[in-house]
Amino acid sequence: MNMISLPSDVGLVRRLAHGGWWVTCQDEPQQAVVLDRRLQEVRRVCVPPSPGTAAYVVSPDGSLLAASGEDSVRVSGVDVGWSREHGSWSDFPPGLGACAFSLDGAELWATVRPGDPDGEWDEPDAGGGEDLDEAQDEGGWGDECWVLDAVTGEVLGRTSVDSEMSYSHLLAHPDGRHVAVVVSEGQDGSFGHWVRRDGNHLVKTPTDLLGRRDRSPVAVAPDGRHYLNQGWTTLSTHSFPSAELIAERRAAEVLSQGRPWNYVFGYYDASTVLATLTDNGRAASTVALRAPSLEPLGEVEYPVATRPRAVVCAGDGSWLTVEGTDVARWSLG
Repeated sequence: MNMISLPSDVGLVRRLAHGGWWVTCQDEPQQAVVLDRRLQEVRRVCVPPSPGTAAYVVSPDGSLLAASGEDSVRVSGVDVGWSREHGSWSDFPPGLGACAFSLDGAELWATVRPGDPDGEWDEPDAGGGEDLDEAQDEGGWGDECWVLDAVTGEVLGRTSVDSEMSYSHLLAHPDGRHVAVVVSEGQDGSFGHWVRRDGNHLVKTPTDLLGRRDRSPVAVAPDGRHYLNQGWTTLSTHSFPSAELIAERRAAEVLSQGRPWNYVFGYYDASTVLATLTDNGRAASTVALRAPSLEPLGEVEYPVATRPRAVVCAGDGSWLTVEGTDVARWSLG
């Protein structure tokens, strides 16, 4: 176990794409600490205030910060700063956007709301993207996924997600080309698209071959060969890129509470998934599942008493726990 103690309670923990961590403290949200894989401090970074921000993400090298706000996507860094406006997520039906950097940090992927209720394009107040009609796939409806140049903010491609989302999240595939765009429709469930950029067009394929809109990706294996889907009452693994079903189990068979939505999932390594039950903002227990078969391997037992606020998988044979001011790195025995 490796551990670092920060000056105040830990706020956000973000894994950097090529190893290491981005951590903020609750008392100093405008100050972030970049840690290496072994939790040694590398540097400190100033986080600009982002009022109205739903979520923010960090570039793989920790040099850029992207924020998904109510009506814009913003990127800031030492020598970089831009904002792209879009329709407001507060418009009916209300929703939340998300963003994610590509693994090389050159592109920013974002889910956005179009600029008017009919989904027609409104010219955003930002540079680049001179012919935005060419940067959109034909067909589809609803909210959109954009790919933007991380340095200039130019729109490189866009496509509809076939839904008016209540919220979304993005999972970058290890191949560096695909991103899983997870679309939530609230009580109606969630589904996903695998999306890749081909020139100025985005090509999307379903993450579930049956077209179920109640099953969506929650984690991708670090070797990229399979991924984990979560449904209302089931867990399933699928091969990539075919999306063919590998294994499916009723959640009640492998999870003590039986409800996948109460769990946070992550790949410990390519052959093991950790499923952490959350209760009142704390990690109550963590079970290990063999991947891709989803065979239960047992509950994770810590050598010391701990009930962390969060468990975050690294995918390299380790995970982090956050408890108060402490961030600890663990491995299975």
